[in-house]
Amino acid sequence: LNINRKDLVEKEYQEYQQFIQTPGTDEEEIGKMLSEIEQKARNNKVVLVDMKPRETQQRDFYKEYRAELDAETDMASWLQLVHQLEETTQLIRLTTAKLTRKSGDQPEPIVKAKMEVSRTLLMEKQ
Repeated sequence: LNINRKDLVEKEYQEYQQFIQTPGTDEEEIGKMLSEIEQKARNNKVVLVDMKPRETQQRDFYKEYRAELDAETDMASWLQLVHQLEETTQLIRLTTAKLTRKSGDQPEPIVKAKMEVSRTLLMEKQ
């Protein structure tokens, strides 16, 4: 029974091993996250109006880096951005989002998005 369980644990560990890193400073790690967000936003024609880093949270075996974002774009581009962010190897996820329609005479409705994103960094055992 314990041998079967050991194999299962090792298999699951292998799946997540690619995400385990030795972290840099909090500033370096938040910079990596914001850089990835900027790149994905640019590729999806999403205008980032504002990006604010938030407090880093230290947990037992991981750190969570957070940022608040304000963006403007059409709905399809926003959805594509969110999908691409959640597919990155940086373990970025959208934690909250508030969308409002921007007033104006655009042919396609523009949304203003206020979002909070987080990045989970799994750390090597010390």
